[in-house]
Amino acid sequence: MNANPSFLDQAEAGELLPGAYLWDPSIAPSGPLNMTVDLSSQRTFVYRGGRLIGISTISSGKPGHETPTGTFTVLQKERIHHSNLYDDAPMPYMERLAWSGLALHAGHVRGYPASHGCIHLPMGFAAALFREPTRGMQVVIEGHAPSREEIMMASRQNAPANSQCCQADDQAAGGAGYSNVNYESGQPRNDERNTVQEQGQDEPAPSQEDPAQALPPPPD
Repeated sequence: MNANPSFLDQAEAGELLPGAYLWDPSIAPSGPLNMTVDLSSQRTFVYRGGRLIGISTISSGKPGHETPTGTFTVLQKERIHHSNLYDDAPMPYMERLAWSGLALHAGHVRGYPASHGCIHLPMGFAAALFREPTRGMQVVIEGHAPSREEIMMASRQNAPANSQCCQADDQAAGGAGYSNVNYESGQPRNDERNTVQEQGQDEPAPSQEDPAQALPPPPD
């Protein structure tokens, strides 16, 4: 754990459970944004002015629908968007990276590749990123997505011997404040980092008019 709550380290990414993220834009209030997506670790990193302000778990494309690697740019943003390819599936906080169907958006983050090619982000992280001036932001996608079996094996090997589950900081209805670690799955580890100040939380529960209120399983 870092003693300074306004400092994020990439080493912390490995400690996040599926659906969890760290977000602290106050670390760098101004400067150009850029983002790196690491398919190998199923993590993403957001930088402003060269300083890390956000870390999140993701789910990338599953076998047969692999997420492409390369350097992309955010071309379009839509808070309420539905898939043109997969049964009108909701894609809240969509940030398009390619006109062929590649995008960042809120979705189920399972800890392994599970999408139809898009990059699924936890709802709170997707919303926080969407609020930033990301149009034109460079997004580098790199690495090789592991299989679900490889992810599960690594999780078992890295699990703390005395890990415990406790009630999530972000209840289903959401909250007005922020917590250091957000667990969309609803079961954060009993970790002292939960006592540290702001670094990400889901928004309050959307209204019935908001398609983000219920995310069906993939497809995108």
